[in-house]
Amino acid sequence: MFITLYILSLLVGGIIGYVTNDITIRMLFRPHTAIQHYDFLVQRQVVKS
Repeated sequence: MFITLYILSLLVGGIIGYVTNDITIRMLFRPHTAIQHYDFLVQRQVVKS
C-alpha cells in the first residue's frame, strides 16, 4: 500500500512538473503577439535580438 502511494505521488508530481515547465517555456518564448486572458495581457518575456 505504501509503495503504491509513493509511486502514485511520484507520477503525479512528475506530470505537474512537466505541465508547469511547458507553460513556462511557452510564456517565455511565445506568443509573438499579446494575448488578452481575462483581465491580464500576456506577451513574450524574452526579447528577440
